[in-house]
Amino acid sequence: MELHQGSEEEAADTEQAENWFSLTSAQWICDMFLALDKVLNGTSSKQELREYADGTLTEIFMEQAFDKHVRRGKNGGGGGNAWEMDFESFLDFVLALENKDTPGGLTYLFRCLDLHGRGYLTTGDIHTLFRDVRQKWNEGGNYKQCIEDVRDEISRFLKLHLQRAQQYMELAYDRNHQELELAVGDWVYLKLQPYRQASVARRVW
Repeated sequence: MELHQGSEEEAADTEQAENWFSLTSAQWICDMFLALDKVLNGTSSKQELREYADGTLTEIFMEQAFDKHVRRGKNGGGGGNAWEMDFESFLDFVLALENKDTPGGLTYLFRCLDLHGRGYLTTGDIHTLFRDVRQKWNEGGNYKQCIEDVRDEISRFLKLHLQRAQQYMELAYDRNHQELELAVGDWVYLKLQPYRQASVARRVW
């Protein structure tokens, strides 16, 4: 009976921890934010946030996260404009990292990886991003890895999944569409709407 009760309590604790709207999750994020806020000013600076995840996040990712997602700025002691992350921005940051496979998480993280705001990544971007990853990897006492080899492997991996995605899209299209043979005089009703892709409007012709 005691073992059964203990397993039920553990299951309940796990469910609470996985539920982002639970008191347990809210307390966990709040405690983490307060632990990073060394000067107790209600925000987290880049220097303070470097300790997140035991300092495993790269410098370029941290810079991008602040540049793309931090809403609030405070004047630093050096006279410049030192951006700092408030709790709301920190919550977005944690949710994105903990839910990388969701549309919201992917959108947040892709903006951090999109170094030039072009909406896509080049091999140069991947090279730049992985350079900091390799540095962190080597600092941990791991073997030195060739950037070019990893870049090529990432490119191969992405191309493979893009091809699979195209195949899935073609299959989905084929399932929902069928060819029709029309004769002269048949009535055809068309539903028209303006082209609304934002990227086309910004393109220089």
